[in-house]
Amino acid sequence: MNNQQQGAVTAEEMDNMLNLAFKEFDVDGSGFMDVTELENLCGRLNTPLNPSEAQSAQRQLDTDGSGRVELFEFKNWWLGKIVFAEQSLNQKMTSVKNKGNRLLQAKLARKQAEADAQLLANRIALLQQEEAKAWKKIQQTKVRAQDILETRESADKQRQNKVEFLYQKDEHTRIAQESRFVQKQRDKAKRQQAQAGIIKKKQQDVQLLRQQRRQNEIEKQRQRQAERERNQYNKQVVREHERQLALKKDKLRNDQRKLAEVTYKKKCAAEDEKTANKEREVVKMEKQEMELIQRLQNAQMLQKEAYKQLEDALVQAPGR
Repeated sequence: MNNQQQGAVTAEEMDNMLNLAFKEFDVDGSGFMDVTELENLCGRLNTPLNPSEAQSAQRQLDTDGSGRVELFEFKNWWLGKIVFAEQSLNQKMTSVKNKGNRLLQAKLARKQAEADAQLLANRIALLQQEEAKAWKKIQQTKVRAQDILETRESADKQRQNKVEFLYQKDEHTRIAQESRFVQKQRDKAKRQQAQAGIIKKKQQDVQLLRQQRRQNEIEKQRQRQAERERNQYNKQVVREHERQLALKKDKLRNDQRKLAEVTYKKKCAAEDEKTANKEREVVKMEKQEMELIQRLQNAQMLQKEAYKQLEDALVQAPGR
């Protein structure tokens, strides 16, 4: 009996033996093996199957027709197969009993009892290990659920902070828009004031030009009077004088006209440059405004994607 106990296999050793043997046929590490490899696996465990037993075992284990066998199902089936093997031993013992060999009958009965006890101890230990694994998974599930709740609370807090941030950002944007509107109104008033100054300057230039024309007219009258007086003495001299005077008048008129045109063009160019600078400033501010709006829209899109990813994670979490 001591020799029998020394050669017995503990439940942990049997479980490790079954796990190692099963992993040799679980190529992808998914916890499943091909049902057609069942005969080879039993041969690896020194419990070979004949073709009839192999087909029967495949039907028992592959109930859904998927062609795959799970580790836990295989363990239960294999331990049951050992029980059936022990039942065969019982039949042999009954055969010997019929022959009247009481000593051999007693030995076989003892071996049967020891084997049954060891088998039940191994099965109980294996079931206890599976129960411990199940409780471990339950604890992991509880921890996972707690993590999800904490993550959800953190997400809610972040969402609240983001809403507050967006509200403040919108408020800053509104204030900036109002400031830009006020600045535009000021710039418009400055432009109107500048245009009024230009119009006033033009009016002054027109009055000055009229004064010059009146003075020229007076000068012409004086010259005509002088010409009439000079005509009395020398018509030729008077004609020459008139010609020179006409040339001088034309030159003066052209110079005045050119001067007026140059002055007018310079003022118009200066005014156009001021207007262009203001318009570029306005365009730059409008572009900045559009960039801020676009960045806000991008942030909102990223927020929606983050919410969707969170919802997907929460939906998928219970199935894991």
